[in-house]
Amino acid sequence: GTCIGNFTVPKNLTLVGQGAVLDGDHIRTVLMVPPGVTAVVDYLTIQNGNSFINGGGIYDQGTLTLNGARVSGNTTRGEGGGIFIDTGQTATVRGSTVSGNGSDAGGGIAGLLGSTLTLTDSTVSNNTANGGGGIAAVGSATITNSTVSNNTAYAAGGGAYVDGTTWSVTSSKVFGNTAGDRGGGIYDNATPLSLTNSRVSSNTASGDGGGVFNNSATVTLTSSSVSGNASADGGGIFNLGSVALKTSAVSANTPNNCAPPGSVPGCTG
Repeated sequence: GTCIGNFTVPKNLTLVGQGAVLDGDHIRTVLMVPPGVTAVVDYLTIQNGNSFINGGGIYDQGTLTLNGARVSGNTTRGEGGGIFIDTGQTATVRGSTVSGNGSDAGGGIAGLLGSTLTLTDSTVSNNTANGGGGIAAVGSATITNSTVSNNTAYAAGGGAYVDGTTWSVTSSKVFGNTAGDRGGGIYDNATPLSLTNSRVSSNTASGDGGGVFNNSATVTLTSSSVSGNASADGGGIFNLGSVALKTSAVSANTPNNCAPPGSVPGCTG
């Protein structure tokens, strides 16, 4: 059934929902994980949280694992509409959906410097934020076999605003995201980023970098593609740092594939 309220995990626990719902009733954060606590959330929906600071759905100050869970319809005036990861803490999201959440930064998921996110076999979609519609500013992120789609940032990073220690994206899709300024799919702010066997497609930005906007970072694409994206300039990739294409293709982007001209070796048109 549905439990309405605001909940704190008091000690190391595994919560098994089997389709049950924790509903925050649009009052406060739905689920708090305090420092030093390990919380595992299986097959549970976290919804309708509303925080004035960070973490509308889940505020993680400990160690959080989601398996087959859904985090949806949560909001915050701060960061992490769906999930917020505090400094030095970890969140593992497996086989789960984070959708329809909203915040100032990281509509779906956000974390402070030093936080760690592992996203596997999951979907982050239809979230909104000023920056990082889907995911924002997690210190270290490992995204595998997942989808970041149809998220909206009113400023930069429709799908993801990358700003931390290091990010890797493997066998994943970043598509259909929108940015009001730069980086429709991904905005990378001086953070090493690798994309392997992944696709960045059909993203749009009103400014530059429909697929990827690289702001002074090192971005490596291996066996990946950037296609069908659109923006004012650098429809595929707008590069102000270093981009390496390894058996990867940047094609069919509007109005061009890469900008400024010659900034991405091997990218033409």
